[in-house]
Amino acid sequence: MSISTVREKFFEGGCGKSFLLFLSIAMVVTMGYSSCGKSAKFSATDAKGQKLATFATVGNVELPVAWVEKAQEQMVQQQLGGNTQLLDQLPPTFAVSLQTQAVTQVIEQGYMLEAALQSGVKIDEESIKKEITEEKFRKSVRDQLTMGGQLKSTATDAEVDAKVKELTQGKTIPDLYKAQMAEFEKKLQDPAEKPLLQAQFGPAAAIEQIKNSIKPDEAKVKESFKQYDVKRILIKGSDEAKAKKIYDEVKAGKNFEAAIDQYSEEVAEAGKKKSDRTMPVPMTAIERSADLKPIAALQPNGYTEPLKTPDGFSIFKVVGIKANVPADFDKDKAKYLNQWVVAEAQSQFQKKIDDLKKSTQPKFELKAFEAAYALGKGMMEQSDKVSPEIQKAYDLAKGVAKDEPGAELAATVALAAFQKIYDTPGADKAKLKADRIASVAKYLEFKDNWDLRKEVITDLKDQKKGDDAYNQLLIALDKNTKYDANGQRVYSDIAASFKELQTASLVKAEQEKEFRGRQEEWQKAKADYDKTEAELAKQQKEEEARQKAAQPKAPSAPAPKK
Repeated sequence: MSISTVREKFFEGGCGKSFLLFLSIAMVVTMGYSSCGKSAKFSATDAKGQKLATFATVGNVELPVAWVEKAQEQMVQQQLGGNTQLLDQLPPTFAVSLQTQAVTQVIEQGYMLEAALQSGVKIDEESIKKEITEEKFRKSVRDQLTMGGQLKSTATDAEVDAKVKELTQGKTIPDLYKAQMAEFEKKLQDPAEKPLLQAQFGPAAAIEQIKNSIKPDEAKVKESFKQYDVKRILIKGSDEAKAKKIYDEVKAGKNFEAAIDQYSEEVAEAGKKKSDRTMPVPMTAIERSADLKPIAALQPNGYTEPLKTPDGFSIFKVVGIKANVPADFDKDKAKYLNQWVVAEAQSQFQKKIDDLKKSTQPKFELKAFEAAYALGKGMMEQSDKVSPEIQKAYDLAKGVAKDEPGAELAATVALAAFQKIYDTPGADKAKLKADRIASVAKYLEFKDNWDLRKEVITDLKDQKKGDDAYNQLLIALDKNTKYDANGQRVYSDIAASFKELQTASLVKAEQEKEFRGRQEEWQKAKADYDKTEAELAKQQKEEEARQKAAQPKAPSAPAPKK
């Protein structure tokens, strides 16, 4: 979770619950500070006060498995409307994407909390309550509404109160404060909720602490609005040598725009050349990224050496620089100064996190989660070779036994990681086939997927292992309990696969008899399903007709006079 995410979750409010939440978190303004760089141990417990099972630690912060599950639930809610059944119907790659994102999110949360604790922020119950006062709550309301452009920096208390009532359907600041304190008290008394609240509170408090130590510099604030218009040569993936060779050609005199058209791997807009594209890069983005900082040292027509960017290596050329200072800067200076201070505080805290990542690696207690974390990092890399993180993910995941914690997660990670290895350009698929089938078979121990099971059956057929292939077909038939169009497709595919086994002379007479019996059972179940569906449709149609008949008829128009 990045600092921008923290701001989005805890500092940028609207109305309703999110409005209350960001205000309560943002009220911390005087947390104690220590530069000792050490933190107290942080553990989470369940509703009975028992320590939760942890999958990793970051510094002194223990990370519970339950937090990953909660994060994944939230993602399912956001992306699938909470429909967990739909999740099972989607490809395994989608499910593992959610799982790796959830693990990564909790690891990031661990880094943020550890950075906050190392800054001296106190997150015990007494410290939290001490810092939440109505006066600070009111100040936070004013600051956030001003930063959001909903109030002028010169707004009176009465104008603040009026805006709050408008956003919260008539509630006053004391009303909100009282409600939030009640919610805080409830969470602090709940052993399961308290650690989550503390984990959210710590990073927000640390940012607020930094914010209060910053004195805005007007010249720097104006500088922050600067925008660099650039063109770039992009070489996707990890081929730095190729990017360096192109840079040397440009340095030797090759026209930059000609080099873009010849070498850049970006796609040109319709009807234009690649070199026609110009990208705006704001100073705020440059200041947040060490990789982009060289751009700020350039004047128009200057260009950088190859820089590492998320999509590969980029050589940037500055074609223009704009000041972009808002026209109302002097008139509304307080607002812009405050926005700069908040952004600067976030940037400084992000640097603490980045430094912490360099010095402290997560210590995993469960291999399945370590594999998921490695897979998440590997998926972010763009390369035409097997990423070391992808290989690490596979090696870790395949070593997790079926009875170990996180075994199902490990099976899904192993499948996704090996698929990435299998699909790498130039991969020897024949040599990798046995491991590919092993990863699929391991996944099928936990989740059913006909298309993957069919792959196993085909492999068994090719090896002349008729009994094993037949048993897999029976499993597929038993697990196909859906009678919709997809269920019918799977049923037909299973029948076709059985026919292939027969053609290969791999089916015994008693197996054929058993299989036909299972088919008849499925067809009978489908007939019952179709009958029920037809009856429900009939009842729905009759109900709609009754409702329509019960509606009052519109009065008929009077006959025209003759």
